[in-house]
Amino acid sequence: MPGLRPTLVDYGMQHHGNKYYSFMVLEQLGPNLADLLKTCGGTFTIATTLKLAIQLLTETERFHECCFVHGELKPDNVLMGLGSEADKLFLIDLALSRKYKNPNTHEHVPYRENVSVVGNPIFASNDKLTGTQLSRRDDLASISLMLVYFLKGSLPWSDIFMSIGRNSARHWFQRVKDCKLRSSPERLCDGLPKPILNLMTHASSLPFAAKPDYETMRQIFQDCFCQQGLSDETFQYDWIETVKPANIPPSTQGSTAEPDMDKQQAETHSQLKGKHLSAVESNQPSPKRQCADQLQLTPAPGDIAMDASHSTDTSNVPLQQQPEAAEARHTAAESPSKADADPAALI
Repeated sequence: MPGLRPTLVDYGMQHHGNKYYSFMVLEQLGPNLADLLKTCGGTFTIATTLKLAIQLLTETERFHECCFVHGELKPDNVLMGLGSEADKLFLIDLALSRKYKNPNTHEHVPYRENVSVVGNPIFASNDKLTGTQLSRRDDLASISLMLVYFLKGSLPWSDIFMSIGRNSARHWFQRVKDCKLRSSPERLCDGLPKPILNLMTHASSLPFAAKPDYETMRQIFQDCFCQQGLSDETFQYDWIETVKPANIPPSTQGSTAEPDMDKQQAETHSQLKGKHLSAVESNQPSPKRQCADQLQLTPAPGDIAMDASHSTDTSNVPLQQQPEAAEARHTAAESPSKADADPAALI
């Protein structure tokens, strides 16, 4: 999506042995909020949580301005930057993103029910879990649940054990869903700063196609920050003193020890480009075309695909390919031509 980060470095198909693999390379970023939460002992302070809330609302609004909802906001999908951008957060993983309005006519997608539920249910909105078409309110609901999680270290359903067995994922999903639907916003936000409850109730009360009041929500969190006697000039995130390069997981090691990152990214880009399959030599479709044709919206490890209308059924439920999700993936990859980004090829 133009103007949004992280920046796409490269993507395509890679041949190894007798198999082809899709790849996508993004600019290097820092650790995600799930790892940082562990580094900080399992919870964040009020100051850090309030500042994260403001940034999450800002970045989510920018994402929504591109006519898409994220659909899978959770601590693992929020990364901090590196170097001079270490205090800036970035949203990743657009696999479950959906277009919520037409960018040309600005017409909102119609309300639908019995939509297949895909992804991890822990931070999903109640509307998503019950099979309602995604809209902007769902991302705000996920943000509010993350804020509760940051301050309490858990959610009432986050420790529900997934038992071993063929249908364990379905049973786990149903137990999480039942627990979430029984939990009121007041109970979830008990003992927490009031802006979190305000955000949660704002998200749950929004009509399907309504635009969230991002600015008012940001201001409420900023006012609460100041009322705590805190100052933007002296504020530091909780992990600033505890996170060193050795403490960052290998996959997210920072670039502070590698100042020439632009050169490194350029070399990586060049190497990957050199490995692209030639459509002539391999008698295969072009790498980007093949990448577009073979993208699959399969759940990540720990995520599941459920049919909301039959969530207790133990039969196999197919993962439905959503054309708007495919379009979101292609938009994020900035495909060079309309043909490359044709979502119809994925249906």
